[in-house]
Amino acid sequence: MSIDAWLRTVPTEVPVATEDVAALRQELDAAVAAAVCAIEAHLDPDLWPVRLPKARLADLTQCERLALARSAGEAGTIDGIAALRGRALDHFVAHQLVAGRVREPLADLVSMLTAAGDLASLELLEGLPEHTARELLDPLAAAVADSWSGIDASWAPRVESRASVVLADRRVVCSGVIDVELGGVATGLPSVLVEVKSGRPTAAHQHEVYLYALLVACRDGVAPGAVARWYPGGEPSATPVSFGMLDAASGRLVAGARRWLELLAGDPPAEHPGSWCSWCPDAAVCPSAVTDRGGDHDG
Repeated sequence: MSIDAWLRTVPTEVPVATEDVAALRQELDAAVAAAVCAIEAHLDPDLWPVRLPKARLADLTQCERLALARSAGEAGTIDGIAALRGRALDHFVAHQLVAGRVREPLADLVSMLTAAGDLASLELLEGLPEHTARELLDPLAAAVADSWSGIDASWAPRVESRASVVLADRRVVCSGVIDVELGGVATGLPSVLVEVKSGRPTAAHQHEVYLYALLVACRDGVAPGAVARWYPGGEPSATPVSFGMLDAASGRLVAGARRWLELLAGDPPAEHPGSWCSWCPDAAVCPSAVTDRGGDHDG
């Protein structure tokens, strides 16, 4: 099923009452404010506001030491091909939605990366043999054309749209960047969020789109109609938005905020080895690191 065909099945009614969204937003704010109150005396005042982007919350669920290490701003060792694949897919979907089909995947991606100033990805791409680059990119461009063509302009597709929620008297900010957002209040169509993924499906990916649903609901005061993940060569993995989904995402956000505040206050981080060790900045010195496991890193 293409994205266009799936969009035709999305219910038009608002899935969660607006007053329930408002009440959930208030409960979320109160819970995070309580977490701040419990820890603020132990935190450096210069740390406010505490920022919790989606990637940090994801890191926390994988390994607390990873989250702290990556928050320091030092890049880890990411699988170059996996990262390049993810960036290429994002660019190809954006191009499909804005300008139409990518006709020359290799040449077009060079132009896209150059325009974006993504010199690291550009250097990696140009270091690949041409046949290797084409074997990587041609199937991605074809999969995007098959799944993302034909979407009516009335859906007003936007790429890399931002959503955030400011909590606890501006002391905590949770944010995310949604790969593709369609519809919404201004269009007369239900709001639909799609996360583009280049790797294998995981439970973490599902939690990401649930968080996006919560952030958009808090941003707009109206819950989106549906969220989906799209993997090349597959149908959209879609879920209608419900109050239960938003409530569960809110609970995970509160737990993540509380734990992040504790870590910033000096609580020792737990170490949980996994495929993420391959891109953790602390992998060389962490006693729990497993450095010989592969993994996908598609953001």
